[in-house]
Amino acid sequence: MHVQAGFDKLAMSDSRGPSAAVSAGLLVRQATGGDLDAFEELIHRLQRRVYGFAYQHLRDSEEAHDLAQEIFVKLYRNLARYDPERPFEPWFWKLAANTT
Repeated sequence: MHVQAGFDKLAMSDSRGPSAAVSAGLLVRQATGGDLDAFEELIHRLQRRVYGFAYQHLRDSEEAHDLAQEIFVKLYRNLARYDPERPFEPWFWKLAANTT
């Protein structure tokens, strides 16, 4: 699955380059329209925090990695449910918490 490839390809980096100027809401709208690069950018922005979140809950590196992947798969499957009129991060973290 492409989500797995994107997560592995970006393997725990979290640098903030020029693409950080693009809002998460815009990236979600683009990803909802089928733009996989936009979805990969969302993963890139969130992956360290998601892994940390998962590790706090599980205290096991491999299990945390699996949970982080599961969270991103759930994000991808639920992109169309995001309301772009609302802030992305609270919506995302609720989705992540409901995945644990």
